[in-house]
Amino acid sequence: MAKGRITPGPFESEVAFLITNRGDDIARDIAGLTSILEYDLKPRPIHRIRDTYYDTKLGLLRQKKIGLRIRRIDGRLLVSMKSNPQRIEGEGVRRIEIEAPWSPLSLARIREILKDSPSKGESHFSARSPSSAFASMGLVIIQERTTRRTVRDIIRHDRPTSTPIAELGVDSVTFLGEPKVRIFEIEIEAKRDRSLKRIQKIALTLQSTYSGFLREWPYGKLTTGLAIRNLLNSGVLQSYLEHDRLEAGAFPLIERSIMSNILRTTSGVG
Repeated sequence: MAKGRITPGPFESEVAFLITNRGDDIARDIAGLTSILEYDLKPRPIHRIRDTYYDTKLGLLRQKKIGLRIRRIDGRLLVSMKSNPQRIEGEGVRRIEIEAPWSPLSLARIREILKDSPSKGESHFSARSPSSAFASMGLVIIQERTTRRTVRDIIRHDRPTSTPIAELGVDSVTFLGEPKVRIFEIEIEAKRDRSLKRIQKIALTLQSTYSGFLREWPYGKLTTGLAIRNLLNSGVLQSYLEHDRLEAGAFPLIERSIMSNILRTTSGVG
């Protein structure tokens, strides 16, 4: 990918679960696995990530199923867009994901995408403060979160020097705001073409091994965090929140809220 440009990347194919009980313990246990089925799990450095999402006040990007994000990770500042999420037959989600360093060219591309949206004026690139550039385009912050991500490369036992077929990510995610809410997520993302069936098999093995603790979760973190915040604002989730952790009974309510919003959007209501 050319530096500073947002260009279409490959589809992202993944299977994801939320840990609904004993989040710290189960996340630590899964992160400690060294193998699964016929694969070795090779550790990679832990990432600490801060994500900030933007949209217009009227939610134009969400209506178009686009997520605009600034990510700060390992001293780098990246801008990315995710769009067109599609459920895969059997299990998982496939969507287009593009990512590039934050630069004048990436800002220009975003302006092009948003050319039909209300704008307060001409945006000026700031190397350290994307929010100021976005504000002049009529964009506001809709979510901030931090993630501690533990990653394992998934490599075949019999091909230890081959490139990974997939990666296993164990995420501790904190949605910022008042109150803060922390969830734990497992993601298995394909890194090769035609690896989807393999990651589905790995996912089923994890789900069986940790039966009662993992809930399949095809919704992105942005959608999940917005649903959590809306339910907290309406007073629905408070009884399920212990310190900054959600009890298992909260997740069916969150999923119901997400599905209700999807139906309203599809039908054109609201």
